[in-house]
Amino acid sequence: MRLAPIIMVFAVALRASAAVTNIIDIGAIVNALDSERTEVNGWSFSGLSSYPDGSLKFPQIDKWLLSPDFGATILRVEANIRCSNVSPTRWLYILDENDSVVTNFSSCVKADTLEKQSLEIAAHGLSRLKLLMTGRGNTGVWGINSLSVVTSDPISSPYALRVLNATASSCVLAWTNTANCVTNRVEVFKVNQDEDGESVFFNTGFDDFSAGGSPSIKTAELSKIDPALSGVRVYSPANTNGICQIGTGALSGFLRHSGFSDYSGMALKMSLKRYPNDSSRTQIAYEVGNETNVFAVIELENEFTETIVDLSSVPSGAPILIGYDTVKSDRRVLLDSMSFVKTGAENLTPLGSCTVEAASGEKIFHTKSAFDLLPKTTYRFFVYSLNADAVSSAPSVVQARLTGGGGFCLIIK
Repeated sequence: MRLAPIIMVFAVALRASAAVTNIIDIGAIVNALDSERTEVNGWSFSGLSSYPDGSLKFPQIDKWLLSPDFGATILRVEANIRCSNVSPTRWLYILDENDSVVTNFSSCVKADTLEKQSLEIAAHGLSRLKLLMTGRGNTGVWGINSLSVVTSDPISSPYALRVLNATASSCVLAWTNTANCVTNRVEVFKVNQDEDGESVFFNTGFDDFSAGGSPSIKTAELSKIDPALSGVRVYSPANTNGICQIGTGALSGFLRHSGFSDYSGMALKMSLKRYPNDSSRTQIAYEVGNETNVFAVIELENEFTETIVDLSSVPSGAPILIGYDTVKSDRRVLLDSMSFVKTGAENLTPLGSCTVEAASGEKIFHTKSAFDLLPKTTYRFFVYSLNADAVSSAPSVVQARLTGGGGFCLIIK
């Protein structure tokens, strides 16, 4: 059973290095039980009782104690534990917020004798926990005499993150860390946007297409541009560079993109024109199963002209066919560039991350060699602080556009 969030937090906090030890007042919980209450100081419970010495007692299966949210990662749980049997069939478990088992306390060396146990749970990333006795049969009644929840020292995001300078060759970032920051992690993403501010999900200018005095077959080279590309009768026209020709004078062809899972808000942008003396029309289609469905007809000009085709009506995942035609002859299309774009959608390409030791004072960390940054491209930087327990803060974020060559460096204060 999921409980409503508990907003009160109760503990005596003792700082030790990068951790906070929250000592839980077991006596306050026992006194609340005597008053027939089910909540005290942010802790809630069901079916618990107490021993004569004031220890908290888990007498039956499915009785539980739920903590408040500590607002920080729980590193470990320390308790003085007792059990009525050294070979119990019922155990005292620690659960997460979804009531999934994280771990359990071990059987005690002696029956009904308090012993200290410590459970490391930092890897689970919990900020609250539940103690639940469950199992089978009736062997084993558990009790707790003292309880401490050790949490990470809260770590704040770097502040005053800013772009100091963005030039033709570098981008310089600066920020300030809080006192308990040991390292920073910097994640770098390329922001895929065109000049209109649209997110670009695919783009090619067919830069590697070239031909001498006669057309060059390029169908097999499409997958080198992108694995999503394929086609039928795709060429580079004679004496051209960076131009894609679809079809021949005698036979039609098409350029095929394997499709996207979601076409909502997406458009196909193309710069294309008619092949001299061929048809002035071409078609765009999509495939569903064994069917090919034409959904756009484009009037071709004699010069390269940008054309935008709305893809919102295309079924999810359906491949797109460009230059598709059932008529065989004189249907050639010349394509200079094509891209799939979305308005108002975020499209970030992760480039990787690096770790920076947060030394005292100002420090410059050069990462030009770590990332292949491109000129006239926008990048977004996520900077995290980590404490001595490797617990991460939320990121601070900044974005910058390079005006020329790639590279950036970081300044930490």
